Amino acid sequence: MRGLYAAGVDRIVIAGWDGYSSFLSEDIRKEYYGKSGFPDIKISAGLHPSYVAHGADTGFIKDIKADAIGEIGLDFRKEQPEKELQLEYFEKQLCLAKELKLPVIVHSVNACKATLDVLKRHPGVNGVIHGYSYSAEAAAEFTALGYRLGIGTILLDRRAVKIKRVVEKVPAKYLIPETDCPFGYGFKGQMITPTEHVRMLERINSIIEKETN
Repeated sequence: MRGLYAAGVDRIVIAGWDGYSSFLSEDIRKEYYGKSGFPDIKISAGLHPSYVAHGADTGFIKDIKADAIGEIGLDFRKEQPEKELQLEYFEKQLCLAKELKLPVIVHSVNACKATLDVLKRHPGVNGVIHGYSYSAEAAAEFTALGYRLGIGTILLDRRAVKIKRVVEKVPAKYLIPETDCPFGYGFKGQMITPTEHVRMLERINSIIEKETN
């Protein structure tokens, strides 16, 4: 943690994906709360679409003093839980976000239209589309709903033309650089750490500057 602060990272978000990870995030925040030379830690609590199951409990979200609800959302890859179950828990947690007046961290993979359709049914809730991977055109629809776009470390790969176009077309106020440590896109097997956040900011700024010049 101290190394992150020294590298220029003064705030991080630790995202939960189920009850255990959400409570663990809260424990980490308590451990470093108020300590000089460490990043300010924000946490989220939620049930990730990969972990939904019939009868799964989301009551833990109310037991945690979270800053956001997430990761929640839809993942329509073949190996994931059935779509109807994912949709049920996505809707349920969006309703909870509105009740608690908290932003959401949305995981969306292979489910662009379905995600947009669900979010449109929940006006007043907003947050970030984590690891945004869709088109610049879809980005305009998400931002019109008030959502920001999490731009991942894949942007550091010069071959990432699709996500580069998103950065070029979307107003900067809607872009949030994120590392998704340790699961983010790495190079030659390297592990991603939050210190990559500084490089992300530099890369985003360089793209925006070229687009505006």
